[in-house]
Formats: sequence, structure tokens, C-alpha cells
Amino acid sequence: MRHTGLLPAVLGLLMAGGCGSAHPASVQGTVTLDAEPLADADVTFHPVGEGALAQGRTDAHGRYTLSTGPRAGLAPAEYRVTVAATRMETDPSSDEPIPRLLTPSEYATAEQTPLRADVGRGSNRVDLELTTR
Repeated sequence: MRHTGLLPAVLGLLMAGGCGSAHPASVQGTVTLDAEPLADADVTFHPVGEGALAQGRTDAHGRYTLSTGPRAGLAPAEYRVTVAATRMETDPSSDEPIPRLLTPSEYATAEQTPLRADVGRGSNRVDLELTTR
């Protein structure tokens, strides 16, 4: 008994479904705060219209790469960009750990951020220069 038509059908379904493949756009870049690399910062791209968030985290040199959920990359679109870096400190009144925002608050919310990115298909470089002044 031969099932010659089954293998191409299964392969076609797997390829059509993407098997968790990457999005059609990728973004990488560097984040600086007052011209110094910003380590351990959360970088989030918020779509201006409909769509999913894309997120990344900077390394010790301020470099980041975005993914959408478990998949590398993101959809081509216009985005508002937020960046937030925090450090845990001890609340003197309660001895409880509390996060302290190291980046200016204007960069931490999609409604206030001045950072924008227009992401096209393929590879995109988006360097983000933040200032405290």
C-alpha cells in the first residue's frame, strides 16, 4: 500500500503554517542614555494601529533584538517605542524591595514616549538615544 500523496500534503501544511518561523521584519539596535550604553533595559515596540507588541532586552553594551512572543521579529508597521530600565532598591520605611526607574518616565509609556520607528520588511536598525536633560 503506497501513500505517495500524503507526504506532499503534510509538508505543504507545515510550510503554510510557518512552523513558528520569524516575522517578515526584524529590528536590532543600540540604546544609549546620555550617550552611554544602557544595559538591562526593556525595549517595547507598540504598534500605532492594530497588532502585537514586540519586545527585547538590552545586553551589557546596550544592544537589543526584538521578538513577538516566542517568534523572532515583528510585523512591518509604525510603532511607538518605550524603554524602561529599573533597579531594585530597599524602601527605607518598610525594608521591602521596590523598583526604581533609571530612565526618564517619558520613555516608559506608549502614550508619552517621543520615540517612534517605521519598520519595513527585512532587516531594520533602530538606535535609540535617550537623554535625561
